[in-house]
Amino acid sequence: MNRFATRGFRNALLLAGMAAVLFACEPPAPEGEIGALAPEFEVQQLATGTDTVSSTEFKGKVMVIDFWATWCGPCRKAFPEFEKTFRDYQDKGVVFAAITDEDRKVAEEFIRRMDYSFPFYRDPFGLVAKGFKVNGLPSTVVVGKDGKIVAHFTGADPASLRAAIDEALAKS
Repeated sequence: MNRFATRGFRNALLLAGMAAVLFACEPPAPEGEIGALAPEFEVQQLATGTDTVSSTEFKGKVMVIDFWATWCGPCRKAFPEFEKTFRDYQDKGVVFAAITDEDRKVAEEFIRRMDYSFPFYRDPFGLVAKGFKVNGLPSTVVVGKDGKIVAHFTGADPASLRAAIDEALAKS
């Protein structure tokens, strides 16, 4: 066999092997989608100082992330139910984070006027929302203890949110 035929045969075998690997393995879910690992992020605490918080601090816990804005009427309307959900689940290993990308002063003034106990954070460049592929407000993401996205809602849906939290808590 000449050397060109041998090279062609080797290339064909290599391609066949690569195809077998590609089709035998399930590709990972794209970042930001259900089943994908949640992107790691850092946010600034609001109304409590300027400390940053990393999502890595919440590993092993169920995380509920709510993306909101002061100008968003549906966000403000959803906050009372979000507060109730926070109070019902905060002692069950669930971490809550309400994240905005608005100006610190605007967000903190809004928070001061409200009577909510769930934690508020600021993502000044909107990178967290981009990482989770948020395309509307309010938008809520539930991340399981394993760090994978369990649910992603655009708009307020309290019953589905509670069901997703319960599902995430049930997985060990």
